[in-house]
Amino acid sequence: MNNLRFNFTTTWPWLRQRGAVGALIFALGLIISLLFLSRPVSADVAPPDFPPGANPQPGSEVTQVRMLSETVVLDVRPGAVNADFASCYNPSADPKSRPARAQVEANFQMRNLGSSEERMTVRFPLSFWDDRTDGYSRYPEISEVKVEVNGQPVTTTNTSVRDSITPWANFDVVFPPGQDVPLKVSYTADGACADGFIAFGYVLQTGAGWKDTIGQADVIVRLPYDANAMNIATFTGFSRTSPGATLNGHELRWHYENLEPTQENNLEVSLVWPGNWQQLLAKQQAVQKNPTDGEAWGQLGKAYKELMFYHHDMRTDDGGQELYRNSVAAYDKAVTLLPRDALWHAGFADLLMSHYYYAYPDQDTAEMNHGIAELNRSLALAPHNEKAQELIGWSGAVFTDEILLGPKGYYFLTPTPQPTMVSTSTATAAPTSTATPTSQPTATPVSPTAIVTTLPPTPRATTRAVAAVSTVAPTASPTSGASAPTSAPTGGSPICGTALALPLMMVLAVVWSRGRRPTGRKG
Repeated sequence: MNNLRFNFTTTWPWLRQRGAVGALIFALGLIISLLFLSRPVSADVAPPDFPPGANPQPGSEVTQVRMLSETVVLDVRPGAVNADFASCYNPSADPKSRPARAQVEANFQMRNLGSSEERMTVRFPLSFWDDRTDGYSRYPEISEVKVEVNGQPVTTTNTSVRDSITPWANFDVVFPPGQDVPLKVSYTADGACADGFIAFGYVLQTGAGWKDTIGQADVIVRLPYDANAMNIATFTGFSRTSPGATLNGHELRWHYENLEPTQENNLEVSLVWPGNWQQLLAKQQAVQKNPTDGEAWGQLGKAYKELMFYHHDMRTDDGGQELYRNSVAAYDKAVTLLPRDALWHAGFADLLMSHYYYAYPDQDTAEMNHGIAELNRSLALAPHNEKAQELIGWSGAVFTDEILLGPKGYYFLTPTPQPTMVSTSTATAAPTSTATPTSQPTATPVSPTAIVTTLPPTPRATTRAVAAVSTVAPTASPTSGASAPTSAPTGGSPICGTALALPLMMVLAVVWSRGRRPTGRKG
């Protein structure tokens, strides 16, 4: 029997499928192994941000004008399906080529609590309110800004304020004593996007310059479909969704009363690319119209699966777990209706084995055994099918000791508990202890012919630190245990020696390729 180790036998099909890109990655790994004997693993660079909208600020003088209420609506408009990542940040790109844009309308009810009239220039930031750049020393502006005072459009002028280099839109307002003055600011916002997610933000902090607290504030993100945990991500590695929102129909809403806004109140929402979610909804409708169509069930399972993963990690929030359960159910339906379709069996194996890998340490061996059983079924139907061979190459890179090839196919090596130490002592002599193992560790192979008919249990939610926007994505970090993937990324540990550099590059390349599954292929 042979271990499914990282070697040319198991990885050559993957490399051949990648063509020039695969060869380039392979060569890069070889160069790194020769030139860099000991270097720490570098963190990923977060994608650049887009300037969020923000509350208007009063002039530099102390004011008696209070913001009684505000209602901000970010109406998300879907863009291109499977948009090119570069279109998000290319200033010359057609806006329609981007994953989504938001039409924003912010209404403010202002009241002068003083005894005299106030005339001031109100300011509204057009770019990053705190003078940050987009990551490339640029200050992109929100576009199509329009302002109304008392229901009438007013002219804005763009200037900088104090020592800030951020451009601001300025407009003059008269606040009579004891009277309410409504302000309305509307504009178009682009989002920061990566890995199939797009993030929009709104800054409440700039409203702190008005008198007292903000009496009532509502920030609403309106989607073109029902908002739920699957299409709104808690954390995606580069963006997050601020806590405290309620979901109702198409809307995601944050509500505050008597708010003294600080930086902690600035809001962000991370969404699945709207066009991609609408594609998934269309696949749901397809199986509803024809529930005996195995191909449609497979396409639905694949769509759920593709939304579970981002870059080099897996969603572990409630929405990610729901996507996984739905994907399992859809794939199970597909292979039941199409038992001789090798590619849907391989796609099902890909889902189960990938989830097992990324779910560390909350892994279930029944899930892995189910995945390997589906892989064996795929190979029995079509030994050289591309999807199964790709999965074998990836498995050989990340499960170097756990998956074996036997006469009847691949199987998973189930470890037994490690030996425990027992202390013994005598009453007539000085205390001594002798460590003796209670049992010898053995490995019990699981038959590849065993068929798992029950779905794996839902993994426990993993608690992860929620970082601010534009932070480094966390990675799965197995550190010990015989059942843990031995080549999983560790996130920041130094790697020494040329022997590890090439396998590491191949693992990263495989993860890179799997995070960008072509949408036109089955599996």
